[in-house]
Amino acid sequence: MRGWSKQDLDYGNQDTIPSHIDILMTHVPPQFILDLAYQPKALSSTEPCSMCNNTVHGCYGHWGSASLIKEIRQRIQPRVHCFGHVHDDPGHKYDQDDTGTLFINAATDLSNRPFKFNFYVDLNKH
Repeated sequence: MRGWSKQDLDYGNQDTIPSHIDILMTHVPPQFILDLAYQPKALSSTEPCSMCNNTVHGCYGHWGSASLIKEIRQRIQPRVHCFGHVHDDPGHKYDQDDTGTLFINAATDLSNRPFKFNFYVDLNKH
């Protein structure tokens, strides 16, 4: 098992992550997936986000890695991607593209409570 830090991912080291793995764990989230973090000085509450179809996020901005989501969708294709870093947006969601990856932001919420839920991975699917 090997870990990848935000710095690893920001400097293009995603090619060291094997393709078609079952579980990927990183510190940083992929861009646009459970990556909204509070940035009071970066955005106004009514300014549309230029990064994701002009959705208004209030005072929240994307902290995820653009290069990581590209690698996940084009090459790595994990069944589960577990990450943290962004405490404002814990939860889980399935990717709607062909990979079907389950993304889990397992960071504690802003009250320092752990994010917990049950999930099942069909090992025969993929």
